[in-house]
Amino acid sequence: MFENIIYFISALILSIFYTDSLSNNFSLKFSFGILILSFILFYFICDLLFKKASRNKELDLFKVYSKNLSILAIIIFGINLYIFEIPRIFTKNIITSQFETIAPLIMISIFTGFMILIWERSHSNNPEYNTNEISKKEFIFTQLGFSLPTIFPWFIISVVFDIFEFLPFKNKTIFYDSFLGQVVYGISLILLISVFIPILLKKFWKCTKLEDEETIKILNNLSKKTGVKYKEALIWPIFQGKMITAGVVGLFKNFRYILVTQAFCDYLSPDEKEAVIAHEFGHIKKNHIFLYLLIFAGFIVCLHAFLEPATILFLFLTPKTFTNSMLPQSFVSLFTAIIFISAFVLYFRYVFGFFMRNFERQADGYSFIISGSSFPLVSTFKKISRMSPGSEEEPNWHHYSIRQRIEFLFKCQMDNTQAKKHDKKVNYLLLVYFLTIALIFYGGTKINLYKAGFIKNKAEKIIISELQKNPDNFELYNYLGNLMMEQEKEEKAIKAFEKALDLNENLPETLNNLAWIYITSKNKNIQNANKGVNLAKKAAEIIDDPPSYLLDTLAEGYFRKGNREKACFLAKEAYKKSKGNNTYYKDQIKKICDKNSEIIY
Repeated sequence: MFENIIYFISALILSIFYTDSLSNNFSLKFSFGILILSFILFYFICDLLFKKASRNKELDLFKVYSKNLSILAIIIFGINLYIFEIPRIFTKNIITSQFETIAPLIMISIFTGFMILIWERSHSNNPEYNTNEISKKEFIFTQLGFSLPTIFPWFIISVVFDIFEFLPFKNKTIFYDSFLGQVVYGISLILLISVFIPILLKKFWKCTKLEDEETIKILNNLSKKTGVKYKEALIWPIFQGKMITAGVVGLFKNFRYILVTQAFCDYLSPDEKEAVIAHEFGHIKKNHIFLYLLIFAGFIVCLHAFLEPATILFLFLTPKTFTNSMLPQSFVSLFTAIIFISAFVLYFRYVFGFFMRNFERQADGYSFIISGSSFPLVSTFKKISRMSPGSEEEPNWHHYSIRQRIEFLFKCQMDNTQAKKHDKKVNYLLLVYFLTIALIFYGGTKINLYKAGFIKNKAEKIIISELQKNPDNFELYNYLGNLMMEQEKEEKAIKAFEKALDLNENLPETLNNLAWIYITSKNKNIQNANKGVNLAKKAAEIIDDPPSYLLDTLAEGYFRKGNREKACFLAKEAYKKSKGNNTYYKDQIKKICDKNSEIIY
């Protein structure tokens, strides 16, 4: 079920990075119809594959098909987002435009619908569930219980950002744009979330207080023996409690819960229970939960250091056939999301997964030390293997296989220094990892090759080289113009934007950027408010419902032309439509509508 975390976070990334291309290629009714059709076709594909696996009595195929269908669900979801632009159906609403959390949340609900189809068809066709030991409803809710909490951290962070936008603080953009500020903010929120997530999971998973006296006695004895503290022990109703498993959630002792299933209480002997609980206490004693947070924070550091330059280089090296198949704005946001997803999957699968496997082995070693024997945990693994589908040899990216874990425990039994040797190995690996992250962090804050211009200069050369091969590619001219505009090379930006418009005159964002240069340039030879306003008006004619940034350009243009009344009206309209940078638009209203403010020219 850990794979579901990757699927849901990938869908969340696609939702967050979506940017309205402002195109009118498809009507809202058509896009909605495509979405409904996608659900119908996906249902029949799921049904066809799972019935095939059931007829052939190949139970292993259910896992394979579930994985492949989940990937297909992400692809179909992405197509609906970026090609048919289904978010436009919902973002017309004023609430979703003011609160950026709402639109991605709606998108995740749509993706959840695709995943529910997979789970429903899998349960209906899988002979393992014919006994009704696990009902279809319980199966689906269990999958949701593991999957949806993965978006809790984003939800909390996003809500905080939405609230932060309405607070009367100055210089908020400095905080957003700063590499150091974003990293510190992200890590601080992760620590804050670690306090509240256990409480949310307790309620979301519908955990109840543990009543089994034998298990409670073992927990109390081990707690005294090891010094591990926790708030409460709970029954974890995963798969109706028929799976033998246990867990621990919560970084701090006052928000920490020990979880066990009913099968754990019913089928394990006292020695086996002690061994498994000692394993969970091992996670606490070795600070694994805190280390998981730090390792995930390392991903944030790497992402902020490498995402932007990696995305730019990827975009410029992408074949022309891809760039011509989509509108530039959708293309950029989609491939930025793809880079983000690829980075996350690789990091989660190989870095996070690597440490997860070794942390589990550390906890197994701790259980051996506390129990004084490997046999209780080994016999538990044997019972789990008999009661659960899958082979002892089955590979697992976040756990060593049951066979490998048993072999390690037997090594510990033969040589009681094995557990301590593994502890030293893990400590060494963590040292290497955090030193690497520290170097990346230093590079991101001090060297910052992208800000310094190295990557930008390289990108400019790549674009020019590509333009020599594809001189009619207006997207490349648009990218070049944006790059030059960002570096305040206005004359080069104007030439690039004008060339893009010569090749395709219906580019509202390009028209707007060119207009902004003419309106706001400090170069007397460039500044031309009349020309800028005309370009912005042309952009507005292309779009049925002009966005806030375009209205802001027009407002700035009319303000500099001296038409304060019209500029004030447009500035207020821009503020009403603004989604994020409300402080900027408020400042614009104050500047433009205040009769005492000076008109620049």
